[in-house]
Amino acid sequence: MPAPPGNSLRVVIQQLDSIDRRTSFRIVAYGGSHFARHSDFTTREALLEALRAAVPEFLEAELSFNSLGSAGCRVIFARDMQLDASQLRALGLDRGLRR
Repeated sequence: MPAPPGNSLRVVIQQLDSIDRRTSFRIVAYGGSHFARHSDFTTREALLEALRAAVPEFLEAELSFNSLGSAGCRVIFARDMQLDASQLRALGLDRGLRR
């Protein structure tokens, strides 16, 4: 079943490496003219669990995990996606969503 047109989003997943060598992940969704929401995950496993709950056919191989070796941010996934309200909720991206 296709998602409503208002939920066509650009989904970007970032890998964030801190100076103390901790890695976290952020999903950012952009849509419409001013909509941007993000959700943070402290572990790779938590990120993958949320992705699988939202999009069961999502493959881990679509992500480009790689250690940065130093502090920084790197995009590991970017794609336009149609997500419905339950998928946005599973990803923690439903806050402030225009309906």
